[in-house]
Order: sequence, then C-alpha cells, then structure tokens
Amino acid sequence: MRLTKTYRQKTKGRNGVNTVLLAAGLSTRMNGRQKLLLPWGDETVIGHCVRQAMLGLGGSGEVTVVTGCDENDVMEALAPVIKQQEEGCFGTTKLQFVHNAHYQEGQFSSTRTGVSAMSGGQPFFISMGDLPLVTAVHYSKLVPLLEGYDAVRPTCNGVPGHPVLHAAKLRDEILMSPASATMRGLLAPKHMKAPDDGDIAWISDIDTPEAYRSLYTLTFGRPPS
Repeated sequence: MRLTKTYRQKTKGRNGVNTVLLAAGLSTRMNGRQKLLLPWGDETVIGHCVRQAMLGLGGSGEVTVVTGCDENDVMEALAPVIKQQEEGCFGTTKLQFVHNAHYQEGQFSSTRTGVSAMSGGQPFFISMGDLPLVTAVHYSKLVPLLEGYDAVRPTCNGVPGHPVLHAAKLRDEILMSPASATMRGLLAPKHMKAPDDGDIAWISDIDTPEAYRSLYTLTFGRPPS
C-alpha cells in the first residue's frame, strides 16, 4: 500500500462520516477504454464521482480514493477536484489517495486498502468511481438511516446498490477478513437497513460501452461525442 499526497484545509473540521471510493479497476468490459476517464459533461466520470463524494460529506470527514489500474491517468483526471479542495470548496473535508498494488486481485483487495488508509472511529461509506448518477444528495440522505444498524445499503426495486454506509465497528472486521472475503458475504449476517426508493442512481454503474452511452444520454439529453 502506497499512500500518496493528502489534501486538507488548514482549518480543523469536526469528525464526520468518511468515504472510501474505489477507482482501481481494470474496466475489462469496456473494449479497451478506461471507464473512469470517459467524459461526463465537462468532467470525467471519476472526477464527477469524487467531487460528489466530497460534497456529500457536508464539509467534514474524509474521502479516500483507491487507485490501481491506470493510476497516473486517473490522478491527472482528478486534478480539477484536487484544485477545488485546495481552494476550500469542500470545507474541511480531507481528500487522500492510496494505491492498491494488488488491484488485479479484485474489489475486496481495493476495499481493504482504502479502509486501512482511512481514519477510524467514524461511520464510513464504500462507494464506486463509476456511479455517475449518484450525487451529494444520495450520500447525505443515507446518513440518518444508520442509527441502530450495522450498515445501510440502498436498493432499487430489490437490487442492492452503492454507496453502502457502514458503522465504524466494521472497519476492523474488514481489515481482519481473509483476502477471499467479499463485502456481500461480510454484510450478509449483519443488521442491515435496505431502503428502496426506486432510484436507479444506486445501481447505475458503467460496466459496458452501452451502459455509458445510455446513462450519458439519460443525463445530458444527447449521446456522448
């Protein structure tokens, strides 16, 4: 695990909710294109998703972005978000990056890398870098639902989605789990709330060129150029 530069405002913020955002994948179904680098309006997919995650914490907490495949290009795409952070656009929310050298081992490997770099003691989201319909509002609406539960996982018509909000106590359990574990398996026996509001944003990830084209057209009223 290599922790890269951390970006934080000088003013100390209150403890809040943290987010681990996974941006390490291979994009194996994208016909040779890195989905995180695709245009999303005047941003990239990953730039949009990280910016919304930052805004979703309401000016406190921290966002840890896990990089892996195409790390240099992903970091370059995030330069505008880093600049916004340095200018104080996200209050005292901390932004940090950690590289998962073993990203080819799968999603749980990146999850553990991000959780290990994240500060402990606060509830935390685990989210994805390819969910462009998820906005800051989606993050904030889940936070009040965690009380009394181990986790909150939003669903759409019964299909589980992201981001998933976890109680602080699950951090150590994730870190102690074997490499063969999955978050789905870890959460299965937990006391979990699964709100279902029919919002497709929770489940609309970009796995294929067709999915990207469809979501882009839905959002902007025109196909990507």
